[in-house]
Amino acid sequence: MRLAFISDIHIDLLTSEEELISAFIETRRNQHIDVLVIAGDISENVDITIDFINRLNEVLSCKVYYVPGNHDLWNKHNQLNTLDIYKRFQAHDLCLVNQVIVLNEEWCLFGDVFWYDYSLADKKHPEDLLRLKHYDDRTWQDFYFVNWDKNDDDQCQDMIDLMQEKVNGYKDKKKILVSHMINHLNFTVPESMGEKWSFFNGFLGSQSLQKFVLDNQFNLAVCGHVHFRNAFRDRETLFICPCLGYEKEWPLFQKSGISLREQLEDALYCFDI
Repeated sequence: MRLAFISDIHIDLLTSEEELISAFIETRRNQHIDVLVIAGDISENVDITIDFINRLNEVLSCKVYYVPGNHDLWNKHNQLNTLDIYKRFQAHDLCLVNQVIVLNEEWCLFGDVFWYDYSLADKKHPEDLLRLKHYDDRTWQDFYFVNWDKNDDDQCQDMIDLMQEKVNGYKDKKKILVSHMINHLNFTVPESMGEKWSFFNGFLGSQSLQKFVLDNQFNLAVCGHVHFRNAFRDRETLFICPCLGYEKEWPLFQKSGISLREQLEDALYCFDI
């Protein structure tokens, strides 16, 4: 069975959604994909995200699963409560939130958006300023469009605790974890890309998620959010970040062409089980 992972496709910011659908169809055929998993940031609207996933699942000759990203949770276009948006995703049968997918006798698939707790920010930034999500002339947009009705660090830990309860029932299985938030310190943005990232790394994930992945000996840990394309091993876990990202970022990935199909194939990470 061949699994394929990708993240941060941001369909509402692409020039053509139809071109993306065609690129997925061609890539699935060329790569012989059996299961496609998208690690969040599909759109900025829960309805658009769910409709797109349903359509993709219909037109591809493979199963499609996903987790929402922080953009998918935004209420920028619908004014819904964040928890109500999250419950919409929980109720969707193709969303990994609230379910475990048993892929075969050996492997199972877990997933959630997870959240951040500021632990990846430089310690020089005080917590009260991190909670405001504003640095220099930029505000992290979750400040305006996401409200869990609890502190970010509590939300972060609650999601990890709930996932631990699920994982406890599958200790004899080989395990894959899909998160939107980054799952390892190696995926943080270096300050060489701007001093502001010493602050904004605080909204990319948590050290607790990395510890959770390693402690539970996941075989594969997939994330998105940071718009990197990278893979490495830490102990027994293969960590991957397979982001498509924004069109304006594609020239940064010089090993691939700048067409949507070329970028999709370059970002996609295939994993055989």
